Amino acid sequence: MGIPIIGDIIGAADGILGKFIGNKEDRDKAKFELEKQLMGLHSLQAMANVEQAKHGSIFVAGARPFVMWVCGFALAYKFILSPFLEFGLVVFVPDFPIDQLPVVETSELTTVLLGMLGLGGMRTYEKIKDKHTIGTKG
Repeated sequence: MGIPIIGDIIGAADGILGKFIGNKEDRDKAKFELEKQLMGLHSLQAMANVEQAKHGSIFVAGARPFVMWVCGFALAYKFILSPFLEFGLVVFVPDFPIDQLPVVETSELTTVLLGMLGLGGMRTYEKIKDKHTIGTKG
């Protein structure tokens, strides 16, 4: 199995199937069918991703890059621009109300960004382990 999460799901399902299906052969058939369904879903998602990336409209093909850029700009503002801006205002404009500067809550954005980067990490893992078979040539 080339996709680690599918192996995890099948492993978890094995314990559940064992409670309902006593015959090992029937349980193995059920596990195989579940794996086939999960691989089919993964394959369909990969094909949808390829089609989305090939789309001529920036609003379709650029959705993921847009989210990545938004997260990147928010993090850059929060951790780089904002501290320097606050410092500059304190030094050069002491009467400026620092608490009036925009605050970017990055907790939700970080969750989205890490999820997107995690998917990229899983893809890198597949390539390193030479398990990349869906929609790639290497």
